[in-house]
Formats: sequence, structure tokens, C-alpha cells
Amino acid sequence: MILLLLFPFFSTLHFLSCATRLDQGFFPLAFALVDAEDEANWTWFLMNLSAVLSEDERTITFISDRHKGLLQSVANVFPTSPHGFCIYHIEKNIKTTYPIGFGKTFRKKMVQLFKNCAYSSTPEVFDVNLQILRKKDGGLIDKFFEDLPKENYSDAFFLGANWYESLVMEQHNVEIMQYSEMWSNVAESFNSWIRKERLLPIFQLVESIRVKLMVMNAERRIAAEKWNSYLCPEMENQLDKLLEVGRHWHVSFRVTH
Repeated sequence: MILLLLFPFFSTLHFLSCATRLDQGFFPLAFALVDAEDEANWTWFLMNLSAVLSEDERTITFISDRHKGLLQSVANVFPTSPHGFCIYHIEKNIKTTYPIGFGKTFRKKMVQLFKNCAYSSTPEVFDVNLQILRKKDGGLIDKFFEDLPKENYSDAFFLGANWYESLVMEQHNVEIMQYSEMWSNVAESFNSWIRKERLLPIFQLVESIRVKLMVMNAERRIAAEKWNSYLCPEMENQLDKLLEVGRHWHVSFRVTH
């Protein structure tokens, strides 16, 4: 399973592809320096990325800020890959849907109602939360949703699972798409990571990033050699906590005739 996050970083002239790790870190896979953030450049970037990943049979899930050029490029180069939209960017778009006259409190409330839809665990809960949102909104949000398929942002419809569900499903050879990633600040994290290097000329910038990646990978390898569990320590601890919480739960099944 591969989850890739696609974002421009620190200006519109740089593309970044990162894979997430189960310890909530990131692993930069590829970056490019281009002259514009458009469909042609995104297509070129993704085609080069696909050449590296083409022999891997695992499903590749993309998370992005749904830039128009990027949307079409992902569909063209990776037609079978699920594509999720970053919740953080959608929230920002929702705020701009309502004029200033609606007030900050109202816009904040609408964002929260949308998040209730996005994080709904089942289609039934999603429908209920969506009705609540539309009733509170009064109709303005309907046009916004026309260009926002629920399959691209809602946890109830996007083909995926939580990370602990993913582990069990992977062990039983069940295909999953997502680690319940709904949004990411990976671009900001990467930007902060190369704060000093980003001021360098292009050749020095590329070389500096290459060196930082080598050092990071070496340090992670040394740390991983000390692990003695199937998962990384952070996720192992979270799993232990969840097991403790659910120790006294009783499982019941809904029977329909």
C-alpha cells in the first residue's frame, strides 16, 4: 500500500511527492523544479513517478489540494488510483463560499458541519450529517458540492481503512486504499525541513536535498534496527491502547431479514 501526497512546496515552481509512514512521518519520494504549476508539468512529473512505481503491484492512493491541472494529470497517468482531496484545503474553500457578512462564527460552524460529513463512518451517518449541513446552510453549499464528489473526501465512501484496520486487512491479503488520511500539512513540513536550503541556487538546492535525504534514511535505518515489533513503536503503542480500551467491549451483529 502506498499513499502519496502531491503538493507544490514553498512556491508554485516546485512539485513534491511524499509517502506517509505509519509513525506519522513522511518519506519524500520525488521532487521537481518546473516553470509553472499546470497540467503539462504535473503530467510530466507523474509520468516520471509512474516509471519508478510501475512494477509495484500495490494500490497507490493520492492525496492532493485538487489543483485543476493535477486532477486531470492523476486521472490520466494513474487511472486506477484513488484520489483523495485534502480536507484542510476544502475547509479554506468553504470559508470563501460565504461572504464576510455571514460572520466568522457562522463560517466556522459550517466548516465543522462539513468535517462531520467528511469523517462520517458510514453512508447513513454521512447522509444525516449532510442534511444537517444543508439545512443550516440554506442552499449556498449545494453548488460547492457539485464539483466535490463524496468519493474523494468522505471517509464513508472513499475506499480505505484506518491504519490498524489496514494492518489486519493486509495480513489477510485484502486490498485497501487509504490509511484514513484526510488531510496533510506535508508540504509545510517539507518546506520547514529545507528552510535553509531553499534559498540556494538550483544545483546547490538539489544537491542539499539529496544529502539530507541520505542522512535521514541512514538515521531511520539505524533506529529501525532496534525495533522488535511488527509495527513501528509509536503505532504499536497506539494499538496497545486501543486494545486496552476495547478489552471489555461486546461485539453484536445487526441481523436483517
